[in-house]
Amino acid sequence: MNQVKTVLKRTLANIGLLVLLVMFFVENTAAQVAVEDMEDNSGVIYRMKITPAAAPSPLFKYRFSVMPRDTIAANAATLYLRSFGERSLSGPSEAAYGEYGEDFYDWQSNSGVPIEKLLETSASEASKMFDNYISNHIERATKCRYCDWGLGEEGLVGTKIFDLLLPSVQETRSISRALSLQTRVAIAEKRFDRAVELMRMNYRVGQNVSKMKFLVCTLVGVAEVGITNGTMIDFIAAPDSPNMYWALTELPRPIIDVREAFRLELTSMNGLFPELFSAEETEQSVEAWKSHTSKIVQSAFYTSRSVNGGSGKEMIDELNGNSPELTVNQLVFKLAPVMVGLAAYREAKQQLLDDGEDAQKVEARPVAQVIAMAMARDMTKRSQEMERWIYQPFDVAEKGLSQEEETFIRRENLGMITRPGEAIASMLLPAGQQVHAAQMRIQRDIDAMRVIEAIRMHAAQTGTLPATLDQISVVPVPVNPATNEPFSYQLKGDTATLELPRSDGITYSKRFEIRL
Repeated sequence: MNQVKTVLKRTLANIGLLVLLVMFFVENTAAQVAVEDMEDNSGVIYRMKITPAAAPSPLFKYRFSVMPRDTIAANAATLYLRSFGERSLSGPSEAAYGEYGEDFYDWQSNSGVPIEKLLETSASEASKMFDNYISNHIERATKCRYCDWGLGEEGLVGTKIFDLLLPSVQETRSISRALSLQTRVAIAEKRFDRAVELMRMNYRVGQNVSKMKFLVCTLVGVAEVGITNGTMIDFIAAPDSPNMYWALTELPRPIIDVREAFRLELTSMNGLFPELFSAEETEQSVEAWKSHTSKIVQSAFYTSRSVNGGSGKEMIDELNGNSPELTVNQLVFKLAPVMVGLAAYREAKQQLLDDGEDAQKVEARPVAQVIAMAMARDMTKRSQEMERWIYQPFDVAEKGLSQEEETFIRRENLGMITRPGEAIASMLLPAGQQVHAAQMRIQRDIDAMRVIEAIRMHAAQTGTLPATLDQISVVPVPVNPATNEPFSYQLKGDTATLELPRSDGITYSKRFEIRL
C-alpha cells in the first residue's frame, strides 16, 4: 500500500510539473503582437511583447532610405509600369490567390495571422512566388534617383481632369501587399536584414505613388506607408530584432507630403473653367456668356456626378439630349444663363466695388463680364482661404480646416444663383481636413514606433520599462507630431501604455500596451 501511495504522489508531482511547464510554454509563446479593436470601434489596440535592444553599431547599419551615392540615374515609374505590363506582378498575385484563397491576404497583416504562427501556414511558399518580381523590378525601382509618372497633371483642362484613368495606382497596392507578405515571412524566419530591405522598398513605393499630383494618389501612398508601418510593428515585437530608432528617425518628415497635390487640386477650377479666369482681360458678349455659362453648368454637373462615383459622360449626354420631354437637369441647363445673369449681376457688381474697382468701369462692363469676374475671384478667394492652412503646424491647421469646411457648407447652401462662384468652389474644393489628417496619422505612427524603440534602448540599459518617458536619456524621445506635446504614456505593473487618441485631431485611435 505504501508503495502505491509513493507512486501516486510521484505521479501527481509529475502532473503538477507538467502543468507548470505547459503554463510556462503558453505564456512564453503568446502572440508577440495581438491586435484588437477598441470597444467603441474608434481604433485599435496593439498588445506587444518586446525585447530590450540597444542601438546598432554603426548607428545607421539599417536604413529605410537610399543614400545618394547608392542611387541610379533612372526613373522608378518606368520600372513599376513595365512590371505591370509584363504581368510580372498580376501573374503571381493571381496564382497565390488561386492556390491559397483568402489566407493569402491574412498572411499580409498582423490583423490576420500573427508572426509566430506564420510559418505554420503556406505563407513562405506564397512569398517565394514574388521573388523574381521583387528582384527584377522593385529592388531596382527603389534605388532610382527620381520618379516621374509622366501624367502632365498641371496641363489638364476641362473634364479631362476627372476623365484621367489611373490604373497604375491600384496596381501599386498589390506591390505593397506583396512586399508586406515577404517582410512578415522574413521576420518570422528571423532574416531581419532582409526584412529591413523589404520595408525600405515598401516605404519608397508609398512615397513614389504620392508623386502623382492627385490627392487620390497621395492617399493611396499614405495607405501603403500605413501597410509598411504595420510590418514595422511586427518587426519591433519580434524577439531579438535589432533596434530601428535611428532608421525610423532618418525617414523624411513628413514621409508623405500632401502639399503639392493639394496645391494642384486647389487650382483645378482654373483648368475646369478657363473662360472665367480670363474674364478680367476679355469682354464677354451676351452670346459668349450663354456659351460659357452652359459649359460651366455642364462641368459642374459632370464633376459632381464623377466625384460621387457616377458617370459624368452619362450626365452630359442627358444635358444635351433632344427628347420632347425635358428632364429637370436639362431644364436647369437650358435656363442657367438667364437665371444666373438675373440673380447674380447685382451681387457681382457690389463684389467688384468692394474689391476696390472703379465704379464707372464696373458699370461700363458687360453684365456677363462682371459676373464672370466675380465668380473667378470668389473661387480664387475660397481656394486660398483653404490653402493657407496647409502651411501651418497640424494642430493649428486641423482647427482652421475644420472651420473652413463648415463655412463652405454654409456657402454651398446659399445656392448656385446669387453667388455661383461660392457654390462651385464649395462643391469642388478638396476635403482638406481629411487629407491633412491622413498625412499626420502615418507620421504619428512612425514617431510612436520611435518612442517604443527608445523604450527598448532604455530597457537594454536598465533592464526595466521606464516609469515615465522623461526617464529615457539614451536617445531623444519624440513628441507627438499632432500636438507638439509629449506622447501620453504610463506604466502600471509590468505593462506600459502609449496612447494615440482621437483628441489629437485624427479620427482613428491607437493604443500600444507594451511589456518585456
